[in-house]
Amino acid sequence: MKRMCLAVLVMVLFPLVASADEFSALMKESDALFKTGLQRVTDPKTSDLYLKSYQLAAKAADMQPGSYEANWKAAQRARCYCGQIRWFQLGDWKKECVRVAKPAMKYGLRAIELEPKRVEGHFWYSCLIGSYADGVSIVTALKEGLKNKTQQALENSVRIDPTYWDYSPYLGLGEFWYLLPWPLNKPAKARELLEKYNKLVPPTADNIEEGWVYLGMVLSDSKDAKDQARGKQYLQKAASGRFPYFAGMAKEALR
Repeated sequence: MKRMCLAVLVMVLFPLVASADEFSALMKESDALFKTGLQRVTDPKTSDLYLKSYQLAAKAADMQPGSYEANWKAAQRARCYCGQIRWFQLGDWKKECVRVAKPAMKYGLRAIELEPKRVEGHFWYSCLIGSYADGVSIVTALKEGLKNKTQQALENSVRIDPTYWDYSPYLGLGEFWYLLPWPLNKPAKARELLEKYNKLVPPTADNIEEGWVYLGMVLSDSKDAKDQARGKQYLQKAASGRFPYFAGMAKEALR
């Protein structure tokens, strides 16, 4: 009888242990790939590392839906993949951003539900909506009711930890208020946030060219000659930057 009970206990516990080991292995490999990718952001092929890293984290999140870490990291890595293919304009990147970002939003939402007072879920969820909007257009995203969700997630990110990811909550919310079509946009608020981002961002940050472009365009819209001169300087820096997408935006704005 004791042997039978022991055998049943082993049968019950072994799948749980095996599942925990598999989850740990998935996250470890995902983290390693992602870390390597962050060291190679100027290489277009890094998108392959980000995609694999996302797929592994997503598998782990599906295996353990209650894991905050797995869910926010799945959202993060999906966004970084979409960002990389946009920065280098790889293939039909808009269509691919829609394909990846839309289903990946569930991981960001789940992370927010699990830990609403932590920044990661809010921030990466808002970024994924941005990647989805890159693919379908801002107008389509607005029609789908994503404006308030994006705003709430970004405002929560700024409130919880504006320093996260090299002060990117300021950048994200500044872009949000700049890119919305009139009369929803708020240029003054966009400028305030983008000025703050560009003042605080480390010079080695991956997103720095993005900050230059958007502050440059905001300042160029000003009627003040000094603002326009500053805006031109930011755009000129971005035009000679590392990423074709933002370099192209800057050159177009300068023209």
